Amino acid sequence: MKETLSLRTAWSRPYVQAGREERLFLQIEISSGTHSERLQSSGLSEGQLNYAAKHVLLNLHVSDRVSIIQVYGQPTYQHIGETTIMAGSLRHNHVKTIVVELSLQAHDPGTYPVLLISGEYMNGVYGSYVDIHYEVNAAFTADPNLLIAEMPLEPSLLQVKR
Repeated sequence: MKETLSLRTAWSRPYVQAGREERLFLQIEISSGTHSERLQSSGLSEGQLNYAAKHVLLNLHVSDRVSIIQVYGQPTYQHIGETTIMAGSLRHNHVKTIVVELSLQAHDPGTYPVLLISGEYMNGVYGSYVDIHYEVNAAFTADPNLLIAEMPLEPSLLQVKR
């Protein structure tokens, strides 16, 4: 099954200070592409081919010592300690951006998994459901030279209305 969506993530800072609690922003970008060969030979109407993915749901599973403060950009709901993002549908060559504010408790220096993104969507081209699994890691350090580096998110991403 060829996927029609891809996920990409970026932290608001490349490193987290080891040994203390930190609040960070994680940007999740969902993007769709085109599959022109399949589209041309599919026999589907143009209206049916408008969407690369439909009913996109992303479940955020946090690891120990991590909590979700707020999700910006798409509606969410909580169920048994799990946050689900309802990302809706994506047209071909479309991008949706979600920003998740996280609180990370103190960790020793090193790289640790902090979030597992799982979910599903209906492939708009093939008509079947596709599962999503994506692990997000954070790098913790005590090196002050690494901690001063900033990778700011686009300011417009943080101005999403709740």
